Amino acid sequence: MRTSHRSLPAVLLAAVCLPAQANCVRHFNNRSSFTWSIAGYDGMVSKLLIPPGTTVEIPYGVADKLTISGNIPDRPFTKQFQVQALGDCYEILHHGNPGYITLNKTQNGDVVTCTGDC
Repeated sequence: MRTSHRSLPAVLLAAVCLPAQANCVRHFNNRSSFTWSIAGYDGMVSKLLIPPGTTVEIPYGVADKLTISGNIPDRPFTKQFQVQALGDCYEILHHGNPGYITLNKTQNGDVVTCTGDC
């Protein structure tokens, strides 16, 4: 499966919840065969779609929570996570197993989908 990389600009809003992090480049790596989405990173204005086999930059910067969804047949996945500033970037807060994804791997704020069971 070929992996593509897309870079998307962050949307800036007037009411910033978290400080802008100039050195923060984090990714959503979709290793699955399903389309995933992430919303909330820009204050709930946009939804970023991540097709199978692609990696996109997550434009963190204006929200303190995000929603990650997976279009998995017969097992839809949607979870909301708190986000907090961590050094020069962000960390996704969670308790226990987040399901079909791993969070903060390989770096804080990164998201990777599981190719099988997590």
